[in-house]
Amino acid sequence: MRLALALLCVPTLAHADETDDVIAALAKADARTIAKLAPDGIHLENLWFGSKACGRYQGKAVDTKRSEVIKLVSCIADLGVKTHAGTALPAIVGPGIPLKPVMQDGKLVALWSPAALEPDALTIVTDAFVSHVDHYAPPHAAGPATAEVCVDPKGKVDLVEIATDDRDAISAEIKSWHVKPFALRGKPYRACTVMRVGEATEEMPIDVPGDSKPAPPQNIVPSALETLRVAGSKLITPDAKTKDAIALSGHDKVIGSFKLCIDDTGKVASVSKLKTTGWADYDAKIDRELHAWAYKPYEVNGKPAPVCTAVTFIYQQH
Repeated sequence: MRLALALLCVPTLAHADETDDVIAALAKADARTIAKLAPDGIHLENLWFGSKACGRYQGKAVDTKRSEVIKLVSCIADLGVKTHAGTALPAIVGPGIPLKPVMQDGKLVALWSPAALEPDALTIVTDAFVSHVDHYAPPHAAGPATAEVCVDPKGKVDLVEIATDDRDAISAEIKSWHVKPFALRGKPYRACTVMRVGEATEEMPIDVPGDSKPAPPQNIVPSALETLRVAGSKLITPDAKTKDAIALSGHDKVIGSFKLCIDDTGKVASVSKLKTTGWADYDAKIDRELHAWAYKPYEVNGKPAPVCTAVTFIYQQH
């Protein structure tokens, strides 16, 4: 799951009516109103248009001039703009791509969308995603967890990443879904979302620029953090005494899972046991070695942030 987001720092929050005015103007292709609200141009983050004519505005970070407002607004309005009330992502475009106007001192300074969860895939808000699932029912889970789910252009689930002990059962359930494809300007695309399982949610569990309260460390799937690891080995095996004990027990495979959290510098801040291997000395060795791991900082909104993930170890004797 890739949730590293980049955006300029936003010192002040938008009033709801200001945001509503922007969304209404975009929906009506009202370039005059947008031009008044954005006299200095608009910074764009991660917008996706699926059109060569609007390709100038698609990308990770694009700065536009006031003179470009008419074309920009037309490009956005052509996708279809809808309100997404009651969430930190106040608007959606197209099949459910989140859009957040960022206001500063009464001016529209940016239009923001989350960075792509996967390359060349649309990022879709959770409720819009599940609305495409035939006869949707929340996946059964032993407890709360976060999952990344992707479907291919034909609507077949091709990726489920989740950090939980019962992930195999949850993945199998999600992969059985029949999903209506997600299309932009009539062309179907691969699409991904982030959803919580084991609890009800209508909103993508991601950090959004403009949130006023500091959030607890974000839980991310293992692959998102693994690519940033710069020290430590996943090849952690039991000591000789424990290996002998495992052999005598009649088992040839043991599995353990641990929650690992890093601070904003990439240093391991804490390690806790999610599922014991069944062997205390092996658990203790994994705990010690996990504390020696190190990472490049994980970024949220362009800034280093603390995060947590689950790490699973599978040891098999031959």
